[in-house]
Amino acid sequence: MRAPVTILICVLTAAALTACDSNRDLRNEVERLRKQVAQDRLQCDHAQALEARDSSEVRQRLVRIGELRADMEWDELVSAGEAGTAELLVQAKRRMSNPDYQVQRDRELESLDREVALYKQDEPRRREYRRIACDALLASNEAYRAAKAKLSAATKLDG
Repeated sequence: MRAPVTILICVLTAAALTACDSNRDLRNEVERLRKQVAQDRLQCDHAQALEARDSSEVRQRLVRIGELRADMEWDELVSAGEAGTAELLVQAKRRMSNPDYQVQRDRELESLDREVALYKQDEPRRREYRRIACDALLASNEAYRAAKAKLSAATKLDG
């Protein structure tokens, strides 16, 4: 009586170990894909953050360009004698406090124009980088879900 019970226990243990071992590859694949999803999420988030930061910086530069161009227009009005007293006083005060103001303003304007042009030139590359990174995240998420469903189904069959 003892021998058949012992044999039955051994057979059941062997079957359980075989089932566990057959799912090991699936569990390893699910774990690998989970790590891949986490890595892809980081890359996608990083690409989105870079794009948002660059876009924000360009907006700030465009605002500054607008301010500098408005200042240039005031200078032209003052030079043409079409400005009022308040504008004349502002320009005179600015020149007294910084005689090189116009030269510095013009340099800053050129620099900002160059930076904005470079950003606009590089913008398609950044968008493509973000698109690729986020598409990779979607693909790895899908693969992870499929592998997890496969493991779940295999575990139910074994159980």
